[in-house]
Amino acid sequence: MQPLRQSLQTTMAPQFEPMKNDLILRTARGEKVERPPIWVMRQAGRYLPEYHEAKGKHDFFECCRSPEIASTLTLQPIERYAGLIDAAIIFSDILVIPQAMGMEVIMVDKKGPHFPDPLQTPDDKQYKEVLEREVDVAESLDYVYKAITMTRQKLAGRVPLIGFCGAPWTLLCYMVEGGGSKMFIQTKTWIYKYPEETKALLKKMAELCVEYLALQVQAGAQMIQVFDSWAGELSPTCFKTFALPYLNHIADNLPARLKSKGLEPVPMTVFAKGAWYALSDLCDTNYNTIGLDWLHAPAEAYKIAQAKGKVLQGNADPGVLYGTRDSITKVVEEMVAGFGGGKQGWIANLGHVLSEGSLYISAQAATAIMVKDSKFYDLLGVAPDCTEAQLKSAYKKGALKWHPDKNAHNPEAADKFKDLSHAYEVLSDPQKRQIYDQYGEEGLEQGGMGGGGGMAAEDLFAQFFGGGGGGPFGGMFGGGMGGGREQGPKKARTISHVHKIHIEHLDERWLTVDIIPGECISPGEVKVIRGQGMPSYRHHDFGNLYIQFDVKFPERLGSEDGAPMAPEQIRALESVLPPRKVPESLPPPDAMTEDFTLEDVDASGESARARGMGGMDDDDDEMHPGAERVQCASQ
Repeated sequence: MQPLRQSLQTTMAPQFEPMKNDLILRTARGEKVERPPIWVMRQAGRYLPEYHEAKGKHDFFECCRSPEIASTLTLQPIERYAGLIDAAIIFSDILVIPQAMGMEVIMVDKKGPHFPDPLQTPDDKQYKEVLEREVDVAESLDYVYKAITMTRQKLAGRVPLIGFCGAPWTLLCYMVEGGGSKMFIQTKTWIYKYPEETKALLKKMAELCVEYLALQVQAGAQMIQVFDSWAGELSPTCFKTFALPYLNHIADNLPARLKSKGLEPVPMTVFAKGAWYALSDLCDTNYNTIGLDWLHAPAEAYKIAQAKGKVLQGNADPGVLYGTRDSITKVVEEMVAGFGGGKQGWIANLGHVLSEGSLYISAQAATAIMVKDSKFYDLLGVAPDCTEAQLKSAYKKGALKWHPDKNAHNPEAADKFKDLSHAYEVLSDPQKRQIYDQYGEEGLEQGGMGGGGGMAAEDLFAQFFGGGGGGPFGGMFGGGMGGGREQGPKKARTISHVHKIHIEHLDERWLTVDIIPGECISPGEVKVIRGQGMPSYRHHDFGNLYIQFDVKFPERLGSEDGAPMAPEQIRALESVLPPRKVPESLPPPDAMTEDFTLEDVDASGESARARGMGGMDDDDDEMHPGAERVQCASQ
């Protein structure tokens, strides 16, 4: 029956959408690439708040056994860090193999995996049962394959999907120790006291891993990784006896098993944590990529791997994510330099899995290690995970600070102003921002989105603040880029609008006015601040800001005969009203402020249009397609 089932599985292999991002696959094949691909071990997991929402009340292995939940958890980092991560790794666990072999495994919160009944000696009944049991990983681990297929379909080609298994040596450690260990006394007892029995169990698990990985590829996995998390507990000699042969068995036999299923080979990665001494030996295996922990010096490891035609993966210390953005950036820059510039033979990753909370300590830290190029973010003074509103605010502050007309004696201001404008233009466009995050400026240029041809810096500035003459910041500053741009005829639009306002401009300037002591302002009275109205879309110069005061008084104070309210009446009223609000200090201490005169309106000197009663200039109908009739310069 088994050959028939394999044949049916081959002919019914699922179909998936073409890849949009195959960067990590090309890198694993040894090709030159535009930048290093990035993913993070255990990127789908407990550090994400949404993980706990999706997990709900299910325990860890219940989540693994639910294709729907496992698929959702796999996709969470891809959704959160869209455009920044170049691969998804299926949400599962290395210990599903011992479970398939009949051993009980539970996940204890804040402690990790636990085997209630670990292997004791080869004479135990359980050892013989585990060794002799016929294990059908196609049936017992069917939930993993369903999760992989479901996830590939949801990914829709956005990034490749990685499948994985635990290495035989690491699985043995858990099965004998009953969980994690500091000294691995029980496992060391096995390899020194029962070496042949140990090898027999390791071989059986290696065979199961081959079939398990082949079925993952058949379900849709495009790469595989073998995790040997406890390899560093072995001496170099013992590593060559109890770890390396079984790692080799997987790498040597998986391609043939895939071929028997009618499947093409996929890139294979091995990660032997702590076995720094074995890099050269691992480079002699049939794995395409060798994962490194943070104990390796990148430049030395890269030299060894390049000489043997291997790709490296790693190797930032996960602890760096507890640091500042500057410390993360420094580590990333050192890695890029050590791994030959990152254009060939390197997949960026951490040197081990994420611990709970480490990456989510700061979304800024998470993206800082993933973004290819942060130059544009640095120019604007924002983090790579900034929002659209934060981008706008940063641009407005920077543009006002560095506008050439405000910095006539600073020759560097014009270049700074243009750089800020170009950075904002790229990052405010979602498509350009995604390309920039993935490929840097080089990617923008190759995609025809970089360099020149974008909106002129002064035009972008005018969209936010208006242009031409007429404001206290003068065009905004009275000129234009050195006065060389021809603005055409200046036409202002003066408007009148009843509006309850704080006099705060959209360019984040605060307009302060002095009220003459004793001055009375009647309900409906109109005042004017000249040159601070709204600019025309086409002509960018400012009209006047008219303020109509809507002053409201209570219908009656005190008693019906007009007498003031008695103290007890005031206290009774205060008891049912909300607490008094302390007025905020406006404007904020760091705000840009300018003083203006609040003038009376001379009705005889103002046109009907100025009071909002007339029409527009005839040529104002010649608007930019889709533009609003006015740009609001004040609120």
